[in-house]
Amino acid sequence: MDSVGAVQESYARCTLKGGFIDRFYDIFLASHPGLAPMFRNTDFKEQKKLLRNGISMVILFSQHNMMAANSLNRIGESHGVRGMDIRADLYSYWSNSLMQCVREFDTKLTPEVEAAWRKLIDNAVQHIIRVGK
Repeated sequence: MDSVGAVQESYARCTLKGGFIDRFYDIFLASHPGLAPMFRNTDFKEQKKLLRNGISMVILFSQHNMMAANSLNRIGESHGVRGMDIRADLYSYWSNSLMQCVREFDTKLTPEVEAAWRKLIDNAVQHIIRVGK
């Protein structure tokens, strides 16, 4: 199995257990004092749908999927300087929180699959940051 397929299977294992997205937000919002205020007026029911879709787009982006690229472009625009103006350094908290959550939920996670996750996430985040400049 290729690394993208391994990440897809890992993500499926994470989401099958239930509570993955909720746990992500617990970890993420506690990871930096500046994050929780940014989400003060957020509809978390909608936000959780967006995150589920966003993680799928991160995975598909690694396969040069145009729908995923367009989705990440929209995220870059909405989160960039012409949108919410999210500082580039804050994306590492998102990435690290997602990886912590994956480690907690995927009991079959190997170092190789974790490295594949990290590579996919890092590539997508760098794309989002570039678009947002």
